[in-house]
Amino acid sequence: MTMNQNKTIKRVSMTAAAVVFTAMLAACDDGPAEDAGEKIDDSVSEMKDSTKDAMNDAGNAIEDACEDVKDAADAENSNC
Repeated sequence: MTMNQNKTIKRVSMTAAAVVFTAMLAACDDGPAEDAGEKIDDSVSEMKDSTKDAMNDAGNAIEDACEDVKDAADAENSNC
């Protein structure tokens, strides 16, 4: 093969690789599996937020109850 033929083969190969790569990227559109994954991610995130809120509410209720007991007992130290 001559130098020009090698260059031509190399250019054609690079162009073909670029076309294949572009086609692969175009095929990465959101499909049913991607949509399902996003829904799962959203559900997990909402569950984390709900759990965090519930834990904060429970902690606040315990602290309020502690303060009520200390107030009723006229405790010197009101920290809970």
